[in-house]
Amino acid sequence: MLVNSVVYRPILLDALGRIADAYQSFGNTEEAIKYATEALEICRLYEQSLLPQLAEVLDRMAIILHEVGRSKEALQYHREAVKTWRRFATWHNFGEFALRFAETLDRISLLVFYTQYGPTGGAHIGGLSKLLSDEITEYRREARGVRRKFTTRHDDQHTYPLARALDKLTDHISQHTDFAAAVKCRPEVVNCWKKLAPQDSRKYSPYLLRALEELANWASQNRLYTEAIDCRREVVDICQGLVARDTTTYTEPLILALHELANTIYLHHDPRAAVKCCLDAVDYWRRLVAQDAAKYSLPLARTLEEMSVWTSNRDFVTEAIDCRREVVDIQQRLSTQDANTAIDPVIPTLQRMVDPCLRHHDPAAAIKCRYEAVDCWRKLAAQDPGKHTPRLIQALEEMADWASENRLVTEAIDCRREVINIWQRLPGQDDNIFVEPITITLAFHMMADTFLRHTNPAAAIKCRLEAVSCWRNLAAQDTNKYSLHLIRALEQMAEWASEHGFTTEAIDCRCEVYSTQRKLVAHDVNEHVEALILALHHMADTFIRHRDPAAAIKCRLEAVDSWHFR
Repeated sequence: MLVNSVVYRPILLDALGRIADAYQSFGNTEEAIKYATEALEICRLYEQSLLPQLAEVLDRMAIILHEVGRSKEALQYHREAVKTWRRFATWHNFGEFALRFAETLDRISLLVFYTQYGPTGGAHIGGLSKLLSDEITEYRREARGVRRKFTTRHDDQHTYPLARALDKLTDHISQHTDFAAAVKCRPEVVNCWKKLAPQDSRKYSPYLLRALEELANWASQNRLYTEAIDCRREVVDICQGLVARDTTTYTEPLILALHELANTIYLHHDPRAAVKCCLDAVDYWRRLVAQDAAKYSLPLARTLEEMSVWTSNRDFVTEAIDCRREVVDIQQRLSTQDANTAIDPVIPTLQRMVDPCLRHHDPAAAIKCRYEAVDCWRKLAAQDPGKHTPRLIQALEEMADWASENRLVTEAIDCRREVINIWQRLPGQDDNIFVEPITITLAFHMMADTFLRHTNPAAAIKCRLEAVSCWRNLAAQDTNKYSLHLIRALEQMAEWASEHGFTTEAIDCRCEVYSTQRKLVAHDVNEHVEALILALHHMADTFIRHRDPAAAIKCRLEAVDSWHFR
């Protein structure tokens, strides 16, 4: 009875459609097809008055069949649905049904793709270019045309669906390497969002920004730098407008947009303008810091750090150094609030300032940065010697090496001397701290090497003798424990002095080795006599090397006599 009523027929069809959808959602495909088929028969019976309903039922049937893997049948129903919509379009004003037709066209384009190429994306047929079949493209374009036509009549309400449809089409075309088609769509997408943005900027501005960024990326990839820069500038302008309304939410996107603009401008061979954009980005961070220093100081420092790297890599040395200095200022300001957490990051920042300073031919500034870094470690070591003194020593040694490499002799020696002073002072500060004598010895040796590298042999030999003196003092306190260490130190000193032409010192060390060995032999002949004989041979070799054969012979004869101890 309801089928015969013009009033109730659409209601009946709607009910049948809902039942079919319900069964489909529960996974009962057979019942869903049964009710969809019943609705389809009614629509075919009264086709002329139910064209939009017929198209929708055909569309529903196609969706159900596609879900159960009957894609070819589904494709037939979709094609019939499209034909039905076209008939309806020629006879009636589309009205509310236009967008449904566009959705059907979108669905059939995907279904053609799956039916022809399978869900793997067509990799088995020879690459991306074949994916964009004529039929798929035609359906996509028709969907766009329907939406565009309908949008001109119902601008406020339906620009959003058109823009989304264009987005889909653009993505689809771009993925399949048809750039010529994509570039035609992209400006149209941007224009749609531009219409919508004034109505509700909070809702639509993100879509407009995305569209502009995609267009800018595409233009930049294809070396259309002028178009890319225009898009990037527009993104910056929009973000600046949003920042005026909500500083907290939109400042970071604006900063990011300025960085992107800087990179694009740099590609367009205008480095000075690119640097200006980067500096503008930094300035927005400064504004946030002015509002909430605790929250935004570290992000500002990070941005300045990135900016300094960017400018340094592009030979803007002055800007790089300025950024580094500001980072140091921020971190030192933070260190006054919490020294333990904030000094640490200052140190690597200061060290990274050194290279730009040297590149800018400003060695004085480079030295100052190195000294400031070491000074930070001094502050930390003063707060917690046990934790930070080793790092202070390491920093001083690195500073000494760096200064020596750059022929800054005074600075290198000062650092070496400070290392020695720290090692010598530590046991006095805390009786629980025991500094290995070898550590102090090595510190003296490194200082001697530094002097020698910078042609000051007298100072070098003095350092070496001080190293030996450390062992001599220890041996005086505990002969059994430290005498062998003293002998080894004297032998090393003798070899070093002999190699570098310090004859007197070399012979003195050999003589002291001999006298020390004689004392040990007096305590235990069997254990130490061979070492005494070896010492005499070394002493003889030293005399020969320094042209005193008489003394050498005397040593050799004494070595022979020493065998009598056995």
